[in-house]
Amino acid sequence: MHPLVRQHRKRTRSPVGEHRERVQGVSAVVAGADEPDHGCSPHPTATIDQLPDHRTGQTEGRTVHELTLGSGREQGLLGLSYLVRVVSEDHTRHHAPFTQDRYVRTMRFGLFIPQGWRQDLTGIDATEHWAVMHGLAQHADDGDAWESIWVYDHFHAVPEPNGEATHEAWSLISAYAASTRRVRLGQMCTCMSYRNPAYLAKVAATADIISGGRVEMGIGAGWYEHEWRAYGYGFPRAGERIAALEEGVQIFRQMWNDGTATLDGTHYQVAGAQLSPLPLQVGGPPLWIAGGGERKTLRIAAQYARYTNFDGTIDGFTHKSEVLAGHCADLGRDPSEITRSANYNVVIGETAADVADRLAWIGDHYRRTVPAKADGVLEEFRTGTLVGTPEQIVETLHTLEAAGMTYAITYFAEAAYDRSGIELFEQQVVPALR
Repeated sequence: MHPLVRQHRKRTRSPVGEHRERVQGVSAVVAGADEPDHGCSPHPTATIDQLPDHRTGQTEGRTVHELTLGSGREQGLLGLSYLVRVVSEDHTRHHAPFTQDRYVRTMRFGLFIPQGWRQDLTGIDATEHWAVMHGLAQHADDGDAWESIWVYDHFHAVPEPNGEATHEAWSLISAYAASTRRVRLGQMCTCMSYRNPAYLAKVAATADIISGGRVEMGIGAGWYEHEWRAYGYGFPRAGERIAALEEGVQIFRQMWNDGTATLDGTHYQVAGAQLSPLPLQVGGPPLWIAGGGERKTLRIAAQYARYTNFDGTIDGFTHKSEVLAGHCADLGRDPSEITRSANYNVVIGETAADVADRLAWIGDHYRRTVPAKADGVLEEFRTGTLVGTPEQIVETLHTLEAAGMTYAITYFAEAAYDRSGIELFEQQVVPALR
């Protein structure tokens, strides 16, 4: 039998969020004074070097001016003083090969919230799914270990489409947008071809407004043929899917910057698609281009991405980073503008015996749900990059950090049933990387 699913207290969300106003062609980020300042320095004398961009930890030549608004309407609904941060762009770029990230000095962490896709809500009644998912999201939101929470964008379960629960990604993003207040909200990754990109840009903009400017846009070309065909999308060859990805990104950029998009593309045709209001984040949610295709996908990432997400093994990550840097050089882009991330299955225990017990649980779990595939799934977890005691995992992460991997998005197979692994990671791994 599965362990009991823990019940967690409910918490109300502060009505004072983070808002953006467009003021004479620049953006003003207005943060409630009684809330944590997510990337906005409280010091009015902060210099460009001291004040990183709130989305990437990078300054990117932004000019920052701060002022405190006076009384009356400017003090907000609760009569609070607000800090206005007006940001203007300096388009000067400096080009250099990849080295240890110059801007992000500490490792950042994201947490996948179970949604059923990886057989990770099995045995829990559907009426309890939201309580489980929301409870873990609140846990991440209440602490300071996790910068972000993540969902997958899939319709059919893996490693085989056996009819297990798989909750829809953007419905969850909007729900988390309304029910959390600090963590950023991402998908790893949204399949471009599952939704018209103009429509998807509008969905993401609305979620960004609901969340107070916390949405990330993880986007990719898609790969899961079974669900593509089942939902009537066909399954174009990889080159066509990647070309559609790039056209969709172009539509995103028009919609989020101009409020309208027109593109007569090979894969998408939009004619004056309107978006109002714009997302709170200037230029829209940061783009995470997921995938490691060396000729096309990484070139698209070099051109458009704020973040990449590819092979998380040390050798694989190093190689993909070199390919990405080459594309950046060809395009005249500073590669250090791009934060490189990777996804990791985490199997953690205080001792080797605890790790073995965790692996045994994973094997038993998958034998109940996908018996024919269980041994293969278990082997993927057993041979993963982040398997071991906290000390072993910290050592591995330091090695990855030296290679330029500064954002780890983590998955714990047991998260819906037992948070002890997550809590151990929070207590003994995260602090060692900061």
